[in-house]
Amino acid sequence: MTCIKPGNDTPRFLFVKPKPEQILNIIAFILSYTRIVYTTTIIRTEGYDEMFEPEKTIENNYDIKISSYIPYREGLLITDIDKKKYFLKTVNLSDERLFFMYGLKKYLYENGFTNTDRIMMTSDKNICIKDDNSKYILTDFIIGRECDFFDQGDIIKATRLLAEFHKAAAGYSNSENTYIQSFLGLTPKWYAKKIKEFNRIKNRASYRKTKFDSLLMEHIDYFIDRSSTTLAALRSSKYSDMVKKANSDLPICHNDFSYYNILCNNNEFYLINFDSCRYELKIFDIADFITRRMRKCNWEIAETSLILDEYHKIYSIGNDELDLMKIIINFPEKLCKTINRYYNSKKSKAKSGYLTKLQELIDETEPYEEYYRKLQNL
Repeated sequence: MTCIKPGNDTPRFLFVKPKPEQILNIIAFILSYTRIVYTTTIIRTEGYDEMFEPEKTIENNYDIKISSYIPYREGLLITDIDKKKYFLKTVNLSDERLFFMYGLKKYLYENGFTNTDRIMMTSDKNICIKDDNSKYILTDFIIGRECDFFDQGDIIKATRLLAEFHKAAAGYSNSENTYIQSFLGLTPKWYAKKIKEFNRIKNRASYRKTKFDSLLMEHIDYFIDRSSTTLAALRSSKYSDMVKKANSDLPICHNDFSYYNILCNNNEFYLINFDSCRYELKIFDIADFITRRMRKCNWEIAETSLILDEYHKIYSIGNDELDLMKIIINFPEKLCKTINRYYNSKKSKAKSGYLTKLQELIDETEPYEEYYRKLQNL
């Protein structure tokens, strides 16, 4: 690039096409710099930053010779000398919880569900690496794009993936691990707790110190009424009977079935990130998935029917489950998250983002109410 003194008819900069040898020099410099930067990588975990040497640690704990590694999501994408790829990430989970996840993925494979990554065992037959106060797990790396919740074709395939996962995961237990991550029967208490928080936040927002407070105060009663109606309907439903049956059937929910945990590669869909999985009625996964999709298609009831029909082709949904779905979809779960994150955030930029999210939730109430009326007739 050559700089020219600007005149009336001359550009400020004149870009000159570099020679081939200059391009090669630039590439060589970038590659050498990249290698220096990533020789020691900082992996961020909650509460602190820890200096971590991936190459040394991985080769000391796995039968892997590393060729390269780069930051990816909240971990590292590892490539070995045979060009096989792995994913290394930090986990803030107990050993028992990790063992629960490891056992579940093994159980899924045994039941024919192989569309997920697997946790790699270390050379010492451990499921994680421990380094001071940190834990790391290494998994297969699945190459693929994230699921597009705006695309009906992706939604159909994701629905089938969810049904296949639920079917394969049902009945999982591990006699060698006493740890149980279960939310069965706890939803009424959870809803009651959130309603109490709504009322507490209402009192706080009544001072109207911020735009968020003022906007929330204009609509908070609507959401409190909706939450209370949902809790009353849940208590009068067959939820308790369904929980009793589930205590023997042991259904598993992924509990974070969103686009970023669903990957597509050559028309095959894969489910990753089991950190939040737990024993729970499968209809909670389905209801959450439907709600996420509805926000992308302006609450079109036909899209709900499509998801239910596709799911039912693989794994049946009973009438009691459908009735329960109609109840729990009505609870404003996303508003709970938005409010909590806003009032717990210390960054002003983040707070402005939550104001936008609150406005979006308010704007969707009219199409949602029309959708919910139609939902009762499914």
